[in-house]
Amino acid sequence: YFGPRKQDVQPNSVMCYQVLANLKLHFAWPNGTDKFLLKFKKMEDISVIEQDDVFLSGVREKEFHFMRTKPGVRVTDMDQHPLIYFSVFDHAVEVIVASHETVYRYLQDKPGRDGRNITLLHNIGRCGSTLVAHMVYKTGQCKVLSEPFPFVGIYCV
Repeated sequence: YFGPRKQDVQPNSVMCYQVLANLKLHFAWPNGTDKFLLKFKKMEDISVIEQDDVFLSGVREKEFHFMRTKPGVRVTDMDQHPLIYFSVFDHAVEVIVASHETVYRYLQDKPGRDGRNITLLHNIGRCGSTLVAHMVYKTGQCKVLSEPFPFVGIYCV
């Protein structure tokens, strides 16, 4: 059985899939869930997307894909993992799929979500952006996600 039972799907639920195998295609950009062998695990409340070990990994036409990483792996530690997207992909244990509508509705209902504390630096490749990201990270005052590829998907949707 590859998906949830109809009676398990609730308005604020997301589908969680267990990663059985990571195909490790590092010669290609790890772009989405097609690089994993997945098995449906359970339905979970949408609030799971705010957990510290869950990261946005892709944006499709009608849904967001998030990945949960292995416990104890700090993928946002730029000293160990300079590029967030590859480290999340390498350490994924679950893929979480949520419709755009479910995510938007959930975030709209959260107080204090005006975006004033978010800064995005966008630039072209080979310009020193990883160095700048690492310097900002070293201040200890910011959460830095170097090369968060899924934001390109959000821009395109």
